[in-house]
Amino acid sequence: MRRILGVSLLGVAGLLAAACSGGGSGASSGSSSATTSTVKATTTTVAVGAIPGTPAGSQLQWVLDHGATATDTEISAHVTTAFAAAVPPDKFRSVQAQLGRLRVKAVRSSTATHLVAAVTPTAGAGLVVTIDVEAAASHRIASLLFTTDVAAAPSTWTAVDQRLARLAPRASVFAAELAADGTLTPVHSLDPEVSRPLGSAFKLYVLGALIKAVESGRIQWDDELTVTDAIKSLPSGQLQDRPAGTKVTVEEAATLMISISDNTAADLLADRLGRPAIEAMLDPMGMGADSQRLTKPFLTTGELFRLKWGPPGPLSGYAAATVSGRERILRALPSALPAVSAVNPDQPVGIDDAEWFASPDELAKAQAWIDGQRDQPGLEPLAAILQTNPGVPFEHATWPTFAFKGGSEPGVVTLSWLLRRKDGHRFVLVIEASSTTGPVSTDDAASIAVGAIALLAKAPG
Repeated sequence: MRRILGVSLLGVAGLLAAACSGGGSGASSGSSSATTSTVKATTTTVAVGAIPGTPAGSQLQWVLDHGATATDTEISAHVTTAFAAAVPPDKFRSVQAQLGRLRVKAVRSSTATHLVAAVTPTAGAGLVVTIDVEAAASHRIASLLFTTDVAAAPSTWTAVDQRLARLAPRASVFAAELAADGTLTPVHSLDPEVSRPLGSAFKLYVLGALIKAVESGRIQWDDELTVTDAIKSLPSGQLQDRPAGTKVTVEEAATLMISISDNTAADLLADRLGRPAIEAMLDPMGMGADSQRLTKPFLTTGELFRLKWGPPGPLSGYAAATVSGRERILRALPSALPAVSAVNPDQPVGIDDAEWFASPDELAKAQAWIDGQRDQPGLEPLAAILQTNPGVPFEHATWPTFAFKGGSEPGVVTLSWLLRRKDGHRFVLVIEASSTTGPVSTDDAASIAVGAIALLAKAPG
């Protein structure tokens, strides 16, 4: 499926990323399509086909041998409940069938529960597969990621900055340690205060408004939302393909919004919450006045698509209008969505005029705010929602707790993490890149992120 706004990059949903989006920056308003780069070798390269006899290796062997033909029951026996919720059996089989017969070229990293290997498909570019399994006796698959095998990750912060300079004309990074009192102490940064377009990373603010609504009792996790033709958006996601009248719970919509950057799920939640409730969270979640001025009114993905790729005209005066003037423009938009084919993935459209905006340090504050709610009473589903998609491959033994949200559209890539290290130290990492003249590679951005996360793993705490 072609993505227009989105970035789920990888993770349990990233199982599908490389196959479905072709490993590039497709049209997708909010989830991340392709994602990561080569992970540095930590074990000796082994011969073709030599998969380690570890629990992770055994599960990978099962995926390669039976993933395209396994029954629903067989898949359920091999994957965790969270994985199955994010990647239903039909999609699991479909992606494996698209990938075709894979041959293991080299094992790059291996522990009992974690495995990274280069694989060669029958046709097409080489891939990297990353698999993590439960430590429990069943060793079910917790995450499975196929990504394009691209350039090696940077190993120094200087190299991170050099790669960012090649990634896009405008690129920033903010890596910081998060203290218990919420203070962010920079580890490394490049233009961290420059506000840039976010793509689907805006969904963190929708999640923040949902958290507040649940805490207040206005919304319950098991409340039902109804998918309608009027509220359906364009990819990324799944809900736009379900028939009108389909009901999903708030928890399911939130999971889809974060794990695979489902645009229709985000718009369902935004409709239930109301625009004022989302905008009311921008201050508490750390968005500054300049970014709010650019962002308001807080768009739905459907509005963004109609504004940018619908009939010409409305976009031209949008940026210069007042908030009330922008609201009038939105109310006058046609009800019909543009066709997916109307979006040229190589041509950015109005990324500085109509979007959601935040600087890297502001987005880091949003991740930190959400992390502060993770263990609050009544918010028990939040931990699982945040933990479904790691974004890029990393060693889960080092980072047992994480949250990822990315975003992309033509000319925009945003990647953001909250990472809790095994020693208890917490870090945030945000990468933002944009270009008004051409696409930005999600593969290369993810490669940079892999290196930055590895550097944070070694950062003093």
